[in-house]
Amino acid sequence: MTFGKIVTTLAVIGALAGGGYLFIEKRQTEAIQAERMEAAKPIAAPAVTVSKVTTNDFVETAVVSGSLIPREEILVSPEIEGLRVLQLLADEGDRVKKGDILARLVSEQIDAQIAQNQANLARSVAAIAQAESQIAQAEAQAKEAAAQLERAEPLKKSGYLSGATYDQRESAARTTAAQLVAARDGLTAAKADKAQVEAQGRELQWRRSNTDVTAPQDGVISRRNARMGALASSIGEPMFRIIQRGGREGAADRRLRRRGAVGGAGGRQAEQSWTRTAFPRVHSAAPDRIVCARTP
Repeated sequence: MTFGKIVTTLAVIGALAGGGYLFIEKRQTEAIQAERMEAAKPIAAPAVTVSKVTTNDFVETAVVSGSLIPREEILVSPEIEGLRVLQLLADEGDRVKKGDILARLVSEQIDAQIAQNQANLARSVAAIAQAESQIAQAEAQAKEAAAQLERAEPLKKSGYLSGATYDQRESAARTTAAQLVAARDGLTAAKADKAQVEAQGRELQWRRSNTDVTAPQDGVISRRNARMGALASSIGEPMFRIIQRGGREGAADRRLRRRGAVGGAGGRQAEQSWTRTAFPRVHSAAPDRIVCARTP
């Protein structure tokens, strides 16, 4: 290689290197100028959304297993024994009010006893009237006998009346007095019989009124054990079970998770609330137990 070629080659290499340096320097200068122009642009204000602070419940649902029991349960049994169920007027799930008729019992036997009682009452009233008449008659006879005895006393003293006749009048006065006492005792007995019959009538009316089995309080029927034609009895299972005012409690074993503060340090504490489809409102809660309640 000649000296001229070497010099030419070195010149070309130097030119290329210089051109690359100038290109890189120009690019860096353009980048710096672009950054300065971007920094010089005005900064737009950030968008701000304003909301009113309100209090809300944090609701968390959980699938748990447990039991649903009445908070207060009423057992409805018949007041009278031995009558058959004639009608059933309420079923499970029905909401009832105090005094609503749930079932009717057969009442023909009690109706017959009431009719017999009314006849006995009429007989007692007649007996009282008869005793009062006997008293009036006995009083008249006793008064007459006493008057005859009073007139006989001076005649006996004067000797115009024999002793036998006086004794007869005295005996008649005593007899009529005793009859008056007996008539008055008869009236007392008749009044006592009437009072007894009236008491029996009140008992029969009470039995008759209780052939309608009614709800003692407002609530929801949770179970119906009564059957058509069965003998009503207070022994064993009640005819109906009523949840008083529909209040129920559910207990499920599940560990509760505690919530922290909302909004960072100094924020408000979130109020824990457990809900289930069957329990719109929490009755009480413990760290290791969920107890919920429902009210109408």
